[in-house]
Amino acid sequence: GFAKGILELCDVCGVGYFCPGGMNSSACPAMSSSLTGSSKISDCSCKAGWYTGSAGICIICETGFYCERAVKTRCPANTNTTQLGSPDSTFCKCNPGYTIASNSTCQKCMAGTYKTMIGQESCNECLANTYSGNVGAVSVDVCTTCPGGSTSLSASTAITQCKCKVGYAGGDG
Repeated sequence: GFAKGILELCDVCGVGYFCPGGMNSSACPAMSSSLTGSSKISDCSCKAGWYTGSAGICIICETGFYCERAVKTRCPANTNTTQLGSPDSTFCKCNPGYTIASNSTCQKCMAGTYKTMIGQESCNECLANTYSGNVGAVSVDVCTTCPGGSTSLSASTAITQCKCKVGYAGGDG
């Protein structure tokens, strides 16, 4: 792709333009670019975080997707993005109620834990003197207080883990 320059000399087409030959260079469509020497509009590709729509225009990547090399791809299972225009899969983070596992996938928070926000953080433990049997919990509200006169360790998963305090008698839980 070349175009006539100021002194009637042919100049190589610059980055972000395409030059089909002749007098003028043409700018790539909005949010796209091209390499030096591009000769046709199809040489223009959407920037990271954008994908090519049906009309050939660049569209910003929606949440829940990432857009790499002008292709829109859904985030892996149990993940999401927090912003428009995510350029690659590293922007896909674990949903609330999920945490990152050793194999880099997102797994549900175990019973006795919860996670309220999107991200790769660990699940929060239910406090001592509470329990929860819910798996994949998204709120501290699932942590139920042990019955009066009993106590439990943090991250307890069942009422049976609530044990009578010293000076109290009765069945546990």
